[in-house]
Amino acid sequence: ELDGAIVSVSMTPVRSEENGLQSPAGEELSFRSRIGPNGEVLEVLELNGVLASELGPEQIALIGTMRPKLPLEDETIGATWDAGQEFPLPSTFSEVTTRGELRGLDVDSEGRVAEIGFSGGGPLSGTIAIAGGNAELTGALEVRGEAVLDVDGGFLRSATTRNAGDFQARLVPTNEAPLSGAIHLELDIDLELEI
Repeated sequence: ELDGAIVSVSMTPVRSEENGLQSPAGEELSFRSRIGPNGEVLEVLELNGVLASELGPEQIALIGTMRPKLPLEDETIGATWDAGQEFPLPSTFSEVTTRGELRGLDVDSEGRVAEIGFSGGGPLSGTIAIAGGNAELTGALEVRGEAVLDVDGGFLRSATTRNAGDFQARLVPTNEAPLSGAIHLELDIDLELEI
């Protein structure tokens, strides 16, 4: 069995503006993942209560990217670090980079914590499978968020992220004419450690 912490994540659409199309991310999602010490996703366990082993790779691929970027080494308050973000689907191109910052150290009822902020963005394009066909997306993604890291335990306790993007989309339904339009989407992502 893999080491790592189990986290529960909810992804809630905050705002969606469509011009000609319905957003492919217009409903709330919840999933559970096992993460490593730097926040990397080791394995997706389930999506909306369905075991990951019962889902296709395109259904869980983007979940691995929905996490804060943690430093690989010890840092001092005010220090920053850059991290790249790759999407694990061969049909997706992304150059999303984030900059993390150690904003402060504190002590709460459970021990010492590090408060981390992160932000970034970049281009995102690709084709994803949707019910009844494919969606081709081209646009840019912006990421902002905060995380709390347990210093003594060396694990991520919680994180909140706001992702926003503007995309040109082309839906290619099976046996129907393609549909094109523009989508602006904002998502809130909340991550909590399961104890």
